[in-house]
Amino acid sequence: MAVVESVNKRNKTYFGMGKVINYILQPSKTNESLVTGIGLLNPYNAFDEMLALKQVMGKTYKRLWYHFIQSFPPYDSVTPELALQVALETAEYFKEQYQILITVHTDKNHIHTHFVMNTVNIETGRKYTQNNEQRIKIQSLSDRICEKYGLHVLTEEQKNNGNYKKPGQYRAEQAGNGWKEKLKSAIDEVLSTAVSRADFIRKNRAKGLQSQMERYPCEHHVYHTYGHEVPRQETWRTRILQQT
Repeated sequence: MAVVESVNKRNKTYFGMGKVINYILQPSKTNESLVTGIGLLNPYNAFDEMLALKQVMGKTYKRLWYHFIQSFPPYDSVTPELALQVALETAEYFKEQYQILITVHTDKNHIHTHFVMNTVNIETGRKYTQNNEQRIKIQSLSDRICEKYGLHVLTEEQKNNGNYKKPGQYRAEQAGNGWKEKLKSAIDEVLSTAVSRADFIRKNRAKGLQSQMERYPCEHHVYHTYGHEVPRQETWRTRILQQT
């Protein structure tokens, strides 16, 4: 399942726009065959072309661009070429009304695609404003395209059962920084060495973990919620952690 995330960073300066464009075009992360654009004469001149449109339309202020990332899990058999095709079809949501720079990155253990989109409409000059409803529609379109190409897509039931990872969580886990992933690892380590229930609770405490079993020590209490105190509180039920 490809997860589409909107990167919410400061996007009101031309320095920032140039920085993100330069970043996604780095030769160490992609190559010319995996770089393309919509509404652009030359994707490598994306900054100049987007700036020119803003100047013509008189929209050179406030929000200047949107940055999206479409990430595929390592277990999906996605080639860079297929990722680019999925990206192009996902970008059809915008109906060629906006300039979009698209690059596929292959430098990580998972294929992912970057989109940098000019906020100014090519035809009307109006600025695109994203809301939650649009984010859901883009993700749904991405899911349908992935399904068409035989890629993994979660059902609504699987999402409701906790299998769905929010985009931020998904990217954190790809980098090995997901809290859900860290909690599961810590609990697995405790379970592998604990010799009794009291030992399990003691070793949990040593790792900054606390379970409902500790608070409510009844033998039949099955679902435990673990909270990690440092550096922030994260709480998960055991049945959810087992799906990680």
